[in-house]
Amino acid sequence: GSEMCIRDSTKIEKAEKIMNYPGLPAVTGSEMQSVFLKQIDDCGITITESQVNSIYDCGGYFAAGADNEIYEAKAVIMTVGMTTTREIEGEARLLGCGVSYCATCDGALYKNKDIAVICASPKFEDEVTFLAGLANHIYLFTPYKETTLQYDNITHFNGLPASVDGDKKVASVTFKGEAIPCLLYTSPSPRDPKTS
Repeated sequence: GSEMCIRDSTKIEKAEKIMNYPGLPAVTGSEMQSVFLKQIDDCGITITESQVNSIYDCGGYFAAGADNEIYEAKAVIMTVGMTTTREIEGEARLLGCGVSYCATCDGALYKNKDIAVICASPKFEDEVTFLAGLANHIYLFTPYKETTLQYDNITHFNGLPASVDGDKKVASVTFKGEAIPCLLYTSPSPRDPKTS
């Protein structure tokens, strides 16, 4: 991560409320962003923005090659994050207003509500299971045909919604021309560019 990424992150800044971050209970994304930046400043941390091209285990330390420089460290923590490949119409506009990328962070805000979820791979279905325990109903959209999830409150659709709809908050998603009412649209797992 970097200070610039934290400072410019609309995903952090627009999060409505984060309930599960240790030491920061019930904070908005903007409040969390401020705390992160203050900690960076208080610790005197210097951030270097570079793309790491290689990491070598040098027996007792690691060497990372980035932009014609070599950086040495006792440990390497890889935080590759999540990238979406193609935003669905309305997704960016409604981010933080019912569009979420963290089922754990925002799922509890929609307890007993109808929600739409994109799951990119069966290996991420544990997040859908978590949400099934909270939601009244889940409209599950997947790029794969079969799911092993067997819950009365999940309706599975093969494919992705065409749009996320609503004026100031998510009101529905559109799939194959039909508006499906829901209050949360979440994509808790990375989407594969081949299926988006």
